[in-house]
Amino acid sequence: MRRSWAAAGLAALLCAPGAEAAVTAATVEKAGRLAREAATACAGGDASAAARARQALDLTAEFDPTAFVKAGRKGEVVEDLYVEARKEYRSHRALVYQAMGECLAAEGSAPAAARYLGRAVLLDGAPERRVALARARLRAHAPAAALELLLPLAGTAPMALIEEAADAAGLASVQVEIDRARLKAIEKATPVEGPLRLPPAARLSTGGPLRFEADPVVLYVGSSACQTCSADLQALKRAAAGVRVVLWPEDPEHDQAFRQVAILYKYDWPFLVGVRPSLIAGVTPPSLVVVGREGWSAARLPADRMGVLGDVLALLARRDLDEARPRKGWNGRPADRTFASAPAPAFLDEGLAPAEDEGAATSFAAGLTAFRAGRFQEALRSFDAAAAEGALLPPEARLNRAVCLGRLGRKDEARLILLKIGDSRFQDEIDRIMEGLNLHSR
Repeated sequence: MRRSWAAAGLAALLCAPGAEAAVTAATVEKAGRLAREAATACAGGDASAAARARQALDLTAEFDPTAFVKAGRKGEVVEDLYVEARKEYRSHRALVYQAMGECLAAEGSAPAAARYLGRAVLLDGAPERRVALARARLRAHAPAAALELLLPLAGTAPMALIEEAADAAGLASVQVEIDRARLKAIEKATPVEGPLRLPPAARLSTGGPLRFEADPVVLYVGSSACQTCSADLQALKRAAAGVRVVLWPEDPEHDQAFRQVAILYKYDWPFLVGVRPSLIAGVTPPSLVVVGREGWSAARLPADRMGVLGDVLALLARRDLDEARPRKGWNGRPADRTFASAPAPAFLDEGLAPAEDEGAATSFAAGLTAFRAGRFQEALRSFDAAAAEGALLPPEARLNRAVCLGRLGRKDEARLILLKIGDSRFQDEIDRIMEGLNLHSR
């Protein structure tokens, strides 16, 4: 947002007809109170409380910066505080969207609830809001999308809810999915799909098989040239103190250099023979493969990232729940994590906000057809109808209304509407429209 249009926009907003009746701090306080009361009542089974949630949503639908920052001279807001005011407004709106979403969820309207709760998370992604959205997604038969929200919150989100989502998705293990989510925070640590099973020919140089157990084991994958083996193994000895270590040659038939380094420095770690590291997709020497939880959970790590090995080991040693792997509800297939949640529909080339769902309401589709044909008054009526049906959330409904008004030549009305939108998921698009005062195209 450029300062030039922000200053002009604030002046227009504060000097516009009806500015004295703008949202006040008292209005904001009342909306917040109604939202909290409604959410509590809906959770207790009071269906009538949804009306209070709707009232809270409507009370502060228009963004007025003077209600969220202290004014300077009378009727003036310091320009530098505008962004902070909008941030506070979005946090407030997250509260009222959450209340509306939870009331819709209590009514059994899971898809609509997910729309409102999703907006709450977008505006202020506090953990409790993510959990509420996850519940709605689970009720809407989207367990993978629910897990996408819940897994990063493992340790604080209700474990029973995480288990319910995992079982609905047919996953083999909740703990493994939590491990994978936490590995994302460790640079260059990559999850390995489990369960890892070695072929019968795989043996340790000590004569026995390698068994993956509950405690983590570190496999060091060394190259045949062994150019970094000496430094890697010294670092590994420090990083993996007290942990079982196995040396795994890139090519068991050409491991002389690797073995010589192990003998020279008196490492008594066994070698894994009879199987090549290429068994595991993506493993290239020199690297580490850390395996835990009886082979169900594993990660690979470049050898030059030895410094974070301790973090990976601690992660795989942590136990968040007791479970038998695989879980009873496992569907017998590797988890499909490709499309956990579909991306929200993008801003349209026409400069309009799309419907919230891919399967757009009939009225929205009719409005888009009319708009493309230049019938802007008809488009306006159809977009208003789409908003009433819930296909457009309030800020996007007002955005589309403003664009239609602009096409009808009513630019002052359109400008004022856009200035009072602060909780859209297309806020940057609105800002760009306002920067150029261009309501005819993007």
